Amino acid sequence: MSKFVRLVPFTAAVALSLAAAPALAQTSSSTSVTGTMNVTQPLQLSKTTDLTFGTIMRPSSGSGNVIIDATTGVRTVTGNATGVTGGANATPTRAAFTVTGEGNMNITVTVPGSMTMTRGGLDPITVSLNSTMGGGQLSGPSGSTGTASFGVGGQLSLSSSTPTGAYSGTFNVTVAYN
Repeated sequence: MSKFVRLVPFTAAVALSLAAAPALAQTSSSTSVTGTMNVTQPLQLSKTTDLTFGTIMRPSSGSGNVIIDATTGVRTVTGNATGVTGGANATPTRAAFTVTGEGNMNITVTVPGSMTMTRGGLDPITVSLNSTMGGGQLSGPSGSTGTASFGVGGQLSLSSSTPTGAYSGTFNVTVAYN
């Protein structure tokens, strides 16, 4: 039995010394990395036509709305306002745009929700804007020039107290690759 007792402490000592031996850790590692990029054409935004409401006779009483359809450019006059043919800016049109850039690339179109038109800086009229395109894809295959077209229409309200005169205003349209 004394042989057994002596063996246990010896076995425990060997086990402890093996457990205390430092592990050999890997101190470095490497891998190769590939860099890539795709060079694309810059985007170009061209205005084809401005947003033109034409000539409108204000209501003699009450109010009326004037709408230019973003898709067709057709003017609709409702309520007590009346569309007039002839005069300055007589032909109503939607604002129309063409985008040119890298074919098959996705784009985002940003149009503000409204703009203000004034008469010589006075008498503001708010125009609600809408676009036929919030985003999309340029035509054509990658590596070629692609295009997309879209329109912007608007709606405004006139009352019997709207001052007469020529109104104008501007808004910015932005396109970007996404």
